[in-house]
Amino acid sequence: MDQDESTKELKTAEQYKLELEEKVQSLAKTRILSLEHQEEFKKYEKEFNDQHSALIENIKLLKQAIVSLENSVRYLGVKVFNLTGDKTPANGVTIKHWNDIEYDEDTVFEWALRYEPNVLSLDKDAFIALAKAKADKDGNFSGTDSEGYKSPIAKVVSKPKTSISKNLLFDSLKDGDNP
Repeated sequence: MDQDESTKELKTAEQYKLELEEKVQSLAKTRILSLEHQEEFKKYEKEFNDQHSALIENIKLLKQAIVSLENSVRYLGVKVFNLTGDKTPANGVTIKHWNDIEYDEDTVFEWALRYEPNVLSLDKDAFIALAKAKADKDGNFSGTDSEGYKSPIAKVVSKPKTSISKNLLFDSLKDGDNP
């Protein structure tokens, strides 16, 4: 690498650092502004709720009544259909058939392992935890095949990931800057 290329990389790194610092400042200001708006909203929300508590309670009771009545209509609609075969047992009520499946999970799992392994899915979180816990010192996780041979199937690698403090130093904002 010649002198010119390393200077370019350094300038690029400096430019990224400046941009990052600007974004951190902007993020801190935006978080402050958001908190201020949330506090103002909570104040107005509390005032509204206090002034309209009876209306809010009525809405809550009406929603509960609607759910209860919908459940009754569904139950009675199926009852009438089962007795009469009528797919429109009342105005606005239609009976439809939905295909559903009932099964014992253990039985289906054993069947799938034996005959249809493609219907099984990987629990990625469990696999990641297992691979991290059982990886060798080089980060390799090996599985054993049906003949007892171990072969690498995953590798634990370290990757950089940005973490942003929830408590950015607001005092790092320039004096006089208002969000």
